[in-house]
Amino acid sequence: MKTTEFWNYAREKDFIFAHSIFLEDFYHLPNRAQKIEAIIDEPDSEISVEDEFFTISEMRASIASMAHHLAVENNLPVPEWVFDKKYFLPEPIFQFHTENPDYQEYLKKKVFPEYRMRNLFYDDNTLVRF
Repeated sequence: MKTTEFWNYAREKDFIFAHSIFLEDFYHLPNRAQKIEAIIDEPDSEISVEDEFFTISEMRASIASMAHHLAVENNLPVPEWVFDKKYFLPEPIFQFHTENPDYQEYLKKKVFPEYRMRNLFYDDNTLVRF
């Protein structure tokens, strides 16, 4: 799956399903060129997907964070689209929308930088296939 196909999967099932399928596919790509191709193009950010757990803004920030982090971790060029302001959240969002201050502090310590810069505080297992 490519980032450009992400919303189709999210619309058919849900965001976590699309996230898992994307990671499963990405981690099994056999070479650098295919990994670049998977993340280089911007997904259609105007598409609307209903999800019971995530807002569209949170999903956009998550996709950009994921593509950005995968690029850094795999020594790939970081796609330019991940720096567009529409992929950044104005207010912090914590994993599971927790309001527990202890868990929020934990997340602030564990979050990948590519997520933190977008105000998205998920722990470091966010890129594990669900």
